[in-house]
Amino acid sequence: TPLLRLTAAVFAVSVFTGDLSAQIGGPKEVPFAMIKPDQALWKKRMEPLKFGSAEYPLALETPGFLIAGDAKVTPQQVAAFAQEEERLWMETVEQLPVFKDGMGGKKLLLLLHSGSEQSTKLRIWASEGNAGTKYSPAASMATSGIAYLNLRPEVRDQIGVQEVTRIFRLNAYPAAKMRRAAWPERVHFVASSLFGNLCWELKKTERATWSTLRIGFAYFKEWRAAGKIETEVRFSGSGKEIEGFRKGKSWFAGVKTVVKNGGKPSIVKLLTSEADDAHPADLGYAFALMHFIHRDEARLKAFDGHIRKRLEAKSVGTPAEFCEGLGFATPEALDTALLTWINGTDFR
Repeated sequence: TPLLRLTAAVFAVSVFTGDLSAQIGGPKEVPFAMIKPDQALWKKRMEPLKFGSAEYPLALETPGFLIAGDAKVTPQQVAAFAQEEERLWMETVEQLPVFKDGMGGKKLLLLLHSGSEQSTKLRIWASEGNAGTKYSPAASMATSGIAYLNLRPEVRDQIGVQEVTRIFRLNAYPAAKMRRAAWPERVHFVASSLFGNLCWELKKTERATWSTLRIGFAYFKEWRAAGKIETEVRFSGSGKEIEGFRKGKSWFAGVKTVVKNGGKPSIVKLLTSEADDAHPADLGYAFALMHFIHRDEARLKAFDGHIRKRLEAKSVGTPAEFCEGLGFATPEALDTALLTWINGTDFR
């Protein structure tokens, strides 16, 4: 079917067909655009999705996602999302299998809107008591290019999806951007939702939250996919931006400049700061920490194991437990190792 067929005009890229597990997780990672999703695992959902008056006749299921578009969304647009997000999913679950094991088979729902009319319909439906109880849908759903919505448990269980749904208003972006092998903002917010949905039930404590860690993961995945960062950086805690973080390609130099000027990473501060209150250096250190973890197979495996342990405990635990989970005796030991990594040549 056209929904499952990607033409050369849409994706003119080479693809990697070898052993993915032997290639990713270390310094010699497979280029994002060369990861080849198995389209034989994709299937069209026969029954359209419907949320009140917001209908989605076009829906595609992939191993990691349920992608649905309104009546004006084309099969090519759905396929473009599927191709990119399955690359993200394949790489993520290869590196961190807990993302697959911990989701219980539920997929991340991506809703594609051709314009604000569909977003308005969905917002009305959500406002009628159909959104989850933890937070209300963003009031800007009809005007934002990328928004979110968390569904009530009975709604998401019925269609087999995760807690938070991502909504993309396609007419807010140039068509050429959405046809790119990697659209940075799309990867960022989908990665953020995957991490958030996996850890949704983890209870925060007075001593720890993984909020900033989630944002660091999203920026790392954005960089991995596109080789740069385009998602706007907002720092409500500091009220200002650091030049190095404002320009996506300069994040590495920005973090190095911070430590060169006397800044030092603090895993305790990183794990006790909410992302909304983060300072520039906090996100820079979280971004560096994700590099530090993903560039070493032993640390990556330890990170996977620690997430599993916290899921079993249903709590984020303490910064000390996080450090021990990565193989460091104390937070200070991890701070020192991360600082050495940032100053080294591998962080680039």
